[in-house]
Amino acid sequence: MFYGYLTGRPYETIAAMQAGEREVAQREAAQLTPDPFYEPGPSPEDIKAAHEVVQREQQDAAKNMAEERAAEIFCQLHPEFVQSKRNAAAIEMLLQSRHNRRSVRHR
Repeated sequence: MFYGYLTGRPYETIAAMQAGEREVAQREAAQLTPDPFYEPGPSPEDIKAAHEVVQREQQDAAKNMAEERAAEIFCQLHPEFVQSKRNAAAIEMLLQSRHNRRSVRHR
């Protein structure tokens, strides 16, 4: 009986012991060598952060759609509101101030 120096297993012949121990050594070396084709996926924290960003963007998009719809309804209900350069400038200023307030809150 021959005992392997890495595994301690008994082998019947020296050739069997050498082959068995060589195989074990190769397996151990393969486990220590990093796989060049393995790319770890994103961490759970990265996935959660990406989900929160997408969720926030969807909420902002929904708010913008609601504001646009409200503006359309306002224009339909108030025909006295005439489109002019002066009114356009006032609306632009109002929307810009709302946008600035909202972007400051998200920081």
